[in-house]
Amino acid sequence: MKKQINQLLPTLLVMILILALTVTTYHISFKQEEESCYNRLENASNAIIQSIQNRMQDDLNYLRLIGKDFSNEDHLPTYEEYTSRLSTFEDVSLFERVDLSMQNNTMYTMHKDVQPIQSNDFLTLNADTEYMDLVHTDRLTNKKSVNYYVPIQQNNSVVAYLVGVIQCDTLDEKFYTQIYSGKTQNLIIDTTDGQVVMNNQDILDYDTFSTNGCKLLSPKKDVIKQIHALKSGVVKFEKDGIKKYLCYKPIEVFNWELIVIVDEDVAFASALTLKKNYMLMVICEVVILLLYCGFYIAKVRRISNKSNEFEKDLNVSHTLIQCVRKLSNDTNQKGAIEDILKTICEFYQAERCYVLDLDFENKQTNSIYEYGNRNDDIHIDNMVRLCLENMDLVQRFFENQKSYYIEDVTSEISKTSPIYSSFISKKYIV
Repeated sequence: MKKQINQLLPTLLVMILILALTVTTYHISFKQEEESCYNRLENASNAIIQSIQNRMQDDLNYLRLIGKDFSNEDHLPTYEEYTSRLSTFEDVSLFERVDLSMQNNTMYTMHKDVQPIQSNDFLTLNADTEYMDLVHTDRLTNKKSVNYYVPIQQNNSVVAYLVGVIQCDTLDEKFYTQIYSGKTQNLIIDTTDGQVVMNNQDILDYDTFSTNGCKLLSPKKDVIKQIHALKSGVVKFEKDGIKKYLCYKPIEVFNWELIVIVDEDVAFASALTLKKNYMLMVICEVVILLLYCGFYIAKVRRISNKSNEFEKDLNVSHTLIQCVRKLSNDTNQKGAIEDILKTICEFYQAERCYVLDLDFENKQTNSIYEYGNRNDDIHIDNMVRLCLENMDLVQRFFENQKSYYIEDVTSEISKTSPIYSSFISKKYIV
C-alpha cells in the first residue's frame, strides 16, 4: 500500500495544487465581489441621501418663499389667504400639513379633523431664525412628528411662524428610493437626542445592533458613537442568527444620520451565487480527485497482483527447470527424485514431500518416494495406507485437475470435508 501511495503522490500533489488554486481564485473573486457589494450598499445609501436632500431643499425653499411673502405684507394673513397659498403645496410637499402659528395665541391649520383656530405655544418658541425641533407627539394627530419653523417678521419682530409638520411614519414614502427591491431597512436618526425620525419597516430599533442578541462582526468599532458623531461607515453584524450589513452616513440635513440595514443574502445575492458556483466546482474537483485516486489505486493493485503472479510463475518455471536438470543430469533415478522433492519442499517451504505412484485399478502403489523430517510420528507407511484406504476419495480429489495446492489448511479446507477427516485431522497433510 505504501508503494502504491508513493506512486500516486505526484498525481495527488498536482490535483491538490489545482484545488488550492481554485480555492485561492474563489477567495480573491469573492473578496472583489464583496467589495463591489459594499460599494452598491454605499451607493444605495447615497441615493437615499440625495433624495432626502433634494426633497427637503425644494420644500423648505418654497416654505421660505411663502414666509417671505407674508412678511412683506402689512398685516397677518387671513385664514382665506393662508389656505389659498398653502392648500396646493400641502398636497405635494413632504409636510403632512403647514400650520400658521400667530402671536395672538391662535393657529391656522387646514387639518380636516380640527377647527381652523387652535391654541398654541407661540411664546415658548422665542426664535427669529428657522429651525427644526426634535421628535415629539403631534397634538392634532397623536403621531410622532418633527416640525420645521419659518418665522414671519413684520416691523423687525416675529409675528407668526409657518410650521411645517413632518409626520415620521410617512417619511419613507416621501423619500422612497427603490434599492435592493425594497428589502432594506432605512432609518433616520436625529443625533441630537438619538430618536428615530424614520423607520421604514419598524422591525429593528436604532441601537439593537449592539444589544439584545446582536453581535458586531466587523470592523470592531463603537457604531453608536460613530453615528452620533455624524460619521460614515459600513459594519457587519448578526441578529438572531442572520448576518446583516449596516451602512451609516450623515444626511447633511439638520443633525440627521441615515442608517441602511440589509440582510447578507440580499446585499450579496450575486456574490452568494458566485460562491455556490465555486463550491460546486470545488466539490466536483474533489469527487474527480477521489475517483481518480480510487481508479489509480485499483489499477496499481491489479498491476501488483499481476506482478506477484508473474513472480510466482517465474519461480515455478525456475523450479521446474531445476527439476528437469536434476533428472537429466543424474543417472541415479532415486537420487534425482529425492533432489527434486527437496527442491519442491524448498519451493513450498514444506516439512515433508511424497511421491506416490498409485495404481487406481489394482488399488496398490508401484513406487514410493519421500523427503523431509523423519523424526516425527508421521511415516510414509501410514500415508500409503491412508491413500490406499481412500483410493476413491484421492481419485475424486484429482479428477478434474492435475495438481492441487493448499496454501492455508484452516481457511481452504472445511473441517466437515472427507479430505480433512481422512488426512488433515490425522496430520498427514500440513
